[in-house]
Amino acid sequence: MITTEINVFADVIGAMNTMKLESLVYHLADKCLEGYDGGQWEFVKTPCGARYMRFPYEGERTLSFQYNEAVAGFDAAGIGLTLMTLSHFSFHLYEKKDPDLDAVSAMFHQLRDYAAGHAQADQIFRFID
Repeated sequence: MITTEINVFADVIGAMNTMKLESLVYHLADKCLEGYDGGQWEFVKTPCGARYMRFPYEGERTLSFQYNEAVAGFDAAGIGLTLMTLSHFSFHLYEKKDPDLDAVSAMFHQLRDYAAGHAQADQIFRFID
């Protein structure tokens, strides 16, 4: 059972890095998610502990980043956006020698493993590849 919670990241990486991570997901959605214009997001924690954000919408929308493009529903889009953000954020933490780097890397791998079993895994990996 998937649960939606408010602080799915804060208990792992603290409030400051959570705020940074969330704002990066919003920014990436603005650049990559067709028709995105802000709104209410859901914060998801899966039974296996994977954590991600998703922006509920009807149907499917195009996700595009550089040469990568996929058409996906809101759950898959949220997973893809969160994976890409975790990856980019880990480089920022590495440069700053932030102690949350290991936790962010672990969250990335956990979410990537979860994504591999998702019904739209092909679309998720097409977007982040």
